[in-house]
Amino acid sequence: MITKKKTNHAGLSIAMALMIVVIAGCAQSQSSKSDTAEKAAPEEKHDPITLKIQETPFTDEHKQYLQEMVKKKYPYITIEFVKLDGGNNAQMTEKLTSGTLPDILQSNAIQISDALSMDIPEDLTPYVKKANVDLSRFEDYILKQPNFASDGKLYGFPFYTNFSALYYNKDIFDKFGVPYPKDGMTWEDAIELGKKLTRNEGGVQYFGLGLQNADRVAYSLPAFQIDGKTNQGSMSTDAWKTIYNLMDMNFSISGMKQSSDTNFPNFTNLFTKDKNVAMIPGQSFVLRGLKDPADSGFNFDIVQLPSHKSSPNTYEWDNTAVLVISKTSKLKDDAFKVINLMSTDEYQTWITEHGQLTALKKQDIKLKYGAALPFLKGKNIAGIFKSHAPAPQVISKYYAQSQKHMWNAMVDAIYKGKDINSSLRAADENINKDVQTLKK
Repeated sequence: MITKKKTNHAGLSIAMALMIVVIAGCAQSQSSKSDTAEKAAPEEKHDPITLKIQETPFTDEHKQYLQEMVKKKYPYITIEFVKLDGGNNAQMTEKLTSGTLPDILQSNAIQISDALSMDIPEDLTPYVKKANVDLSRFEDYILKQPNFASDGKLYGFPFYTNFSALYYNKDIFDKFGVPYPKDGMTWEDAIELGKKLTRNEGGVQYFGLGLQNADRVAYSLPAFQIDGKTNQGSMSTDAWKTIYNLMDMNFSISGMKQSSDTNFPNFTNLFTKDKNVAMIPGQSFVLRGLKDPADSGFNFDIVQLPSHKSSPNTYEWDNTAVLVISKTSKLKDDAFKVINLMSTDEYQTWITEHGQLTALKKQDIKLKYGAALPFLKGKNIAGIFKSHAPAPQVISKYYAQSQKHMWNAMVDAIYKGKDINSSLRAADENINKDVQTLKK
């Protein structure tokens, strides 16, 4: 009888399993070696370099933070800060001529015009494309600012922005039993509120709304004293008459003008030092300047900047800070790595918490403004951001030189009783004369 041989299925299965394990082990070993090879592959080597950055507006704490952040991301880069006054054309020219211009400069819509006339800024468009930078993260109005970006070129990379707000002394309101200012006021509302606080009490003259001149009121319209496209005076307009009418309304309040006054008082000093001004409008640098008074017990808070009825919820033109790479730099690619790093959420959050407002759209970062500054704890930070910047306009390269004529026109009309139309015409004429002189 023939007996059928039984197949040992269990043994076969075990053998096959062992073979699979061996094969898998070999494959894994090969894969492991490959991974190890990849990890062991040397990173791109860089010789150590030193990048020079314009020192203004960095605080010591800010400088240290940036240096450490760059060193962590790019160990081969050392950051060195160079003293160079913003807007100082003589210094810029000297450093440009001597070849000592920093690799990275800080600029704004006014200063960049002079830099462009000296052929200093590098077009950043190729670097943005190469690094695949998402420019939509930034506030739209910054990149629409013609002074920074035109003809398909980008000369200024967003750094930080400014804001405007109304700061008020709570103790004065409490003293006279007047309700605190609120978000959403018009300039007329603020003037009327100031009227209730302008008085002489116990030999102390108290001022309601301290308008240093027409700047804050004008630039929230916005109206500029010089046309950015034509570089001609632009004060003989209905907009400037509206601004004058608001100024006149405020300074016609009994007590706002003292008999000895020939010019606008320094309301910022009176607000922070003498503490006899109830409210002042001002940009973010005014708020940062309240640290020392607050540490000494100054009881203040913040509300949204008053706005014009024709442009509600608009604060003044903010003159955004941008970063510029110098054409003379031999380290342009590395310089762009650094300014791109300065646009990250991490960096933008840090500067916002320390008093410089992010250039990003992110509201959650904006609302962290001043979080690292104890003197701003409990302040109405959210009120600031109920306003937005006005639509961007071309800013004349002669903007700074023309300001004095705007100020003089308001002084002539408010303090010297001159006709406003004549004062505005005279301002335009003087602006035009200065421009012609500066062009020579």
